[in-house]
Amino acid sequence: MQLSHRDSAIPSITWGELEGIFHALADTDAKRVMVRHLVEGTRKTAPFLPAEHTFREIVCIASALMDTDFHPAD
Repeated sequence: MQLSHRDSAIPSITWGELEGIFHALADTDAKRVMVRHLVEGTRKTAPFLPAEHTFREIVCIASALMDTDFHPAD
């Protein structure tokens, strides 16, 4: 039985690789500092959440990093 695209898994990635991707997306020093803390917090809570909730957190981090109007304080 062949899986449909909706049932196939997303490629796996390590937390370190994810942090590296987010670090590359961060366009300010403040956002780069934010990456380390947010990824660590998400990693720590991941075992206690359904996978879709963890993924939602990851998407929210990416969204904040890509928001050119978001300027967190240093």
